[in-house]
Amino acid sequence: MAAERAPWPNGGGRMGELIRQHDWASTALGPVELWQDGLRTAAGIMLGTRHPASITWGEEQIFLYNDGCASLLGPEKHPAILGCPAAQAWPESHHLVEAEMRGIMEGGGSIWHENRLIPIRRYGAVEDAWWTYSRSPIHDARARSGVGGVLTLLTETTKPMLAKRDSDARFRALFEQSPLMVHVFDTSGQTIAVNPALERNFGVSAEAMRQYNIFHDPHFKVEPARSLVNRAFAGKVLHTPPLRHNASFTVDGGRSLWVEATTYPVKDEAGQIREVVMLAQDVTARVEAQTALSDSEARFRIAREAAQLGIFDYDFSTGICLWDQRIRELWGASADEAISDTVFMNAIHPDDREAVTQALARAVDPAGTGDYRAEYRVIHRQTGVTRWLMAAGRAFFVRGRPSRLVGTVQDISDRRRYEDALRESEERLQIGLSAAQLGHWSWDAGTDSISFSKQACAIFGIPTGQEITWQSLQSLLHPDDVQRAVRAVKASLASGADYRIEYRILRPDGARLWVSALGRPIYGAGGMPPGMIGVIQDITERKRAEEQIRLLMAEVNHRSKNLLAVVQSIAHQTSARGSPRAFAHRFSERLQGLAASHDLLVGNAWQGVDLSDLVQSQLAHFRDLVRHRIHFKGPSLQLRPAAAQALGMALHELTTNAGKYGSLSSTEGQVAIHWATGEAGGQQRFTMEWRELGGPPVVSPIASGFGSKLISHMTEIALQGSARLDYPPDGVVWTLDAPLDSVTPRADEDAVWPVSQSY
Repeated sequence: MAAERAPWPNGGGRMGELIRQHDWASTALGPVELWQDGLRTAAGIMLGTRHPASITWGEEQIFLYNDGCASLLGPEKHPAILGCPAAQAWPESHHLVEAEMRGIMEGGGSIWHENRLIPIRRYGAVEDAWWTYSRSPIHDARARSGVGGVLTLLTETTKPMLAKRDSDARFRALFEQSPLMVHVFDTSGQTIAVNPALERNFGVSAEAMRQYNIFHDPHFKVEPARSLVNRAFAGKVLHTPPLRHNASFTVDGGRSLWVEATTYPVKDEAGQIREVVMLAQDVTARVEAQTALSDSEARFRIAREAAQLGIFDYDFSTGICLWDQRIRELWGASADEAISDTVFMNAIHPDDREAVTQALARAVDPAGTGDYRAEYRVIHRQTGVTRWLMAAGRAFFVRGRPSRLVGTVQDISDRRRYEDALRESEERLQIGLSAAQLGHWSWDAGTDSISFSKQACAIFGIPTGQEITWQSLQSLLHPDDVQRAVRAVKASLASGADYRIEYRILRPDGARLWVSALGRPIYGAGGMPPGMIGVIQDITERKRAEEQIRLLMAEVNHRSKNLLAVVQSIAHQTSARGSPRAFAHRFSERLQGLAASHDLLVGNAWQGVDLSDLVQSQLAHFRDLVRHRIHFKGPSLQLRPAAAQALGMALHELTTNAGKYGSLSSTEGQVAIHWATGEAGGQQRFTMEWRELGGPPVVSPIASGFGSKLISHMTEIALQGSARLDYPPDGVVWTLDAPLDSVTPRADEDAVWPVSQSY
């Protein structure tokens, strides 16, 4: 008795079982036992592979598929489309592939597509999906063309393609918002892309620049520009000297600029150069200023200081090296310290000493050019701060032996940090963000989630990687600015215009900052919710400088009005007792004290001012009252320039008011001044108190004048603390509480603070 044959097809997992159970007699394919050999063979191959695969057969293109393909379909299609014609199974996308399917059925041969966009309906919606697939003909001798159906092997690549699309959108936003001019070339020198900064600076359109080829530009056909371009396209990272480029000459329009550029090759996985990126900045003003300088010693000194160059001169015969003040500051050497080889070499970073030694050896080699050039790190002897320096010079020889080495040193720390960020970056324009100290962000309005870069997190004072939403971020905005920021976002989304705003933030660590935010709306395909992408920058120092200028201008006006009142008060106090001769003597002394106080305030930002000296200078016109009616006490403290200026103004105002209306306007009144330091809440704090006693009864003013605002507002801004002015009946009380770091100098601050930079 013959064994009963198992039903066909054998195996094939879940889809094999469904194919065996399907009513094929009701379809154009007919019962399984009548299927053509080609179809049966292809179906066996399809069910035997774990790779997603499908078959369409016959004129109606009946659809069959395996378990791998089933996992991609979703509940709307699987298993309902088994045995259906392809047009019925894929109504959302059959029209996109019908022609290629017909071509194969008519004998056109196999095809291959990579990352092709073909929509699919699954999980309740039609969504964009990308596929890499091959289609091969299935032989059938009875078919007119010899092809009975098509075998498709496919892989879904939607996730990486969506990631690429998001990355492209992020790159485009950064590219367009970069403050640097960006020019991208292919390997032939033809322009691929330019950003708005380049269009804006040169006054040319992107359309005009697309015709530009750097190798056809007359500016780059002469030395040294030609060699620089050739080296850049040969794969070198180069920083060019300023080069003049006349856009009106090369692209028939635009302006002429001096530019300084850095070029970077972009290589593929095989190490071959794919593109060359040029980042440039307009240095026209700097070049024109340098050109205007004469060769005189005075103008040379101006140029050297403007470029922040240090000059050295080494005498080989005596071993004496002369350094100017700039180089001594970089090393941490005193003004009278003798500079030896040991002093020079010990401050150089250990990893860079060999390179410096070799550069010096090349410079003093009689067979060489005598040029000396080296880039190395120097560790400041006092602060420990590391800076990158570039040294350049020339060795001079007498009878074949080196006699002198003269050159310059420049701090290139910013440039080196910028170049390091470029080498480590996977996105070309994140280099510009790093150089500009910008943080970048993106916001998905559908989920309200915000993605912050490391720099953006640092600006807002939140940990990197912390989950953030636009709703939660509003708690860090100053209450007075929240609604304005919300309205700006809504207006940008509604109009499509760029989002531009400046607002205040209150960081979790207590710091108060001003930031500038720029963004651009982005809209997803298929009705996806909109979002935004952009950059953010800390502009606190700029805002503080603006506020300081406003207050200082008002203070000048205020003090000029107060000056005569102060002199009148001094005269009144001085004439209260004694002979006319004594009056003249005391009155003269007090006027001299007032002048000394004024000189100290407007001098040079008070480098190294001791708080006791500051107090005495502001009380100088009442010096004969010190110790018996005016008492002050506190530890010795060296003040930061901003702190000295703010406290001097406050003490001046308090002293003036006390002489005009307060305890110093009577013959018995007293003033007690006390300051101290201590720890509170894990932070070192500074406190100061001014207390008046024994003067006329105090009445709280109905409105605050400029002096009262100056005493509280100026000190709060400059010292990032809180100031309070109270009016108890027995005498005015002023108190201040601020972080000690905002009052005393920090170790990493420069030794010299110009007046224009103090706050």
